[in-house]
Amino acid sequence: MRGRLPLTLRRPLFRSVPRGEALPLGLLLLALASVFAFGGDRSQFYRHGHHDWTSGHTLTLAANLSAEHGFLGFIRQNLNEDGERAYIVYNRFPIGSYALVKTAMLAAGDGIPEQILAARLLMLAFFAAAAVL
Repeated sequence: MRGRLPLTLRRPLFRSVPRGEALPLGLLLLALASVFAFGGDRSQFYRHGHHDWTSGHTLTLAANLSAEHGFLGFIRQNLNEDGERAYIVYNRFPIGSYALVKTAMLAAGDGIPEQILAARLLMLAFFAAAAVL
C-alpha cells in the first residue's frame, strides 16, 4: 500500500460535469462575455434615457457616502440661514449597493469617466453572476 494517497485525498474535490450539462453553461458564459466585450462606450453618459438618470443618481449617492456625513445618503447639501449644513436626503434603498459602488469608484481613481466605467462594470458583474446562478 505504499505510494497510495489516503481515500480523502483521492476523491475529486469537484465532480466532473458531463458534456451534455456543460454546453448550456458554456454558451451562457460565452454570451455573458460578449456583454463585457462589445459594450461600447460605458465610460460616459448618453444624451437621454432613464438609465443614465438612474446611473447618475446612484453615482451621486455613492460619491457622497462618507464617514464625515455619518454615511448619510444624500443628493446635495446646502447651507441654511444659520450657516449649518442642510441635506437633501435620499435613503430609499439599503446602503450596501452604494457602498460597493463607492468602493469601485475609489479603486478607479479621480476621473469621472473611469468612475462611471468601474460602476457600470460592477453592475454588469452582478448581472452576470445572477445569470450564472
